Amino acid sequence: MTNHASWPVRRGAASRAVGRDRLEAGAGSLAARLLGLVLLIAAWAKALDPELFAIQLGELAPLPSPVAYAVAIAAIGFEAGLGMALLLGWRHPAVLLLANATFVSFTGVVVWHLVGGGEPAGGCGCFGQLLERTPRQALWEDLGFVALSGLAWLGRTPRSAVPRWRPVAIAAISGVALAVCAPWLPLDDQATALAPGVGVGATRLEEVVPELRAGHHLVVLLDRADPASTDSVARLNERLKLPGGPTPVWGVAEDDPELAAAFLWTAGPAFEVRSAPRRMLRRLHRSLPRSALIDGGRVVATWTGLPGDRDLDALARGELP
Repeated sequence: MTNHASWPVRRGAASRAVGRDRLEAGAGSLAARLLGLVLLIAAWAKALDPELFAIQLGELAPLPSPVAYAVAIAAIGFEAGLGMALLLGWRHPAVLLLANATFVSFTGVVVWHLVGGGEPAGGCGCFGQLLERTPRQALWEDLGFVALSGLAWLGRTPRSAVPRWRPVAIAAISGVALAVCAPWLPLDDQATALAPGVGVGATRLEEVVPELRAGHHLVVLLDRADPASTDSVARLNERLKLPGGPTPVWGVAEDDPELAAAFLWTAGPAFEVRSAPRRMLRRLHRSLPRSALIDGGRVVATWTGLPGDRDLDALARGELP
């Protein structure tokens, strides 16, 4: 005899099971897609300044510079490809295992810096210079991503493992192409913490030059060991009628007492050059020299190298270009 009274119970249990499965599948898919977006943003941030990423890799392992640069380019392509796979909902076990390993490795790097008592050049965290993070803040950020990478396993179905090779390959190749071409593209404002509209406090330049909080100033980031920086000094001295011109000029260079003394004698700057910690300075440039006009405590213009002749002439008159 069939117990018809049990049908509603079985149907209710089946309905709850289906609802639970859908909830798990939705949570897992959402976690994977969020991680994919994180990886794509991280790859883009690194691709804007691959040399900085290579320096950070060199801090982790004793790699020759060319090898570190090649590894950096490959890692950017990997992150872009994996990010696209997750963003498209491709939750094949191999893809999810790679995601788990990637975010665990991010966390391990941050822990390594915490134990070592430092932070990487240019900032900490998988977003590079896009987001300012201390190592401790980056640790909590990465632990959250590790948790999401675990949730991404929830509710997998055969449909989740359908290959997405073409868009993944396009994303990986695009990431590599951007990283290779980035040094020759005008991306300094996007790749660094020194950009028009940014407050001087966010650049930390006011820690070295407190005078920047008021008035207008030209700041020139210099490499005292680079002939290009040395050659730029004579042009500044002449075009801005230094010393005593209407626009105050400040040089900022990496802290090195020996180079500072040699630069003073060889370049002969008619403006004060102050020293800054390497990690702070590296956030503000991709190549040196680099210049910024600061007015009222805010960056209003930047230049790769020195300002052009027309802009220098305006500054020599005390005007904003």
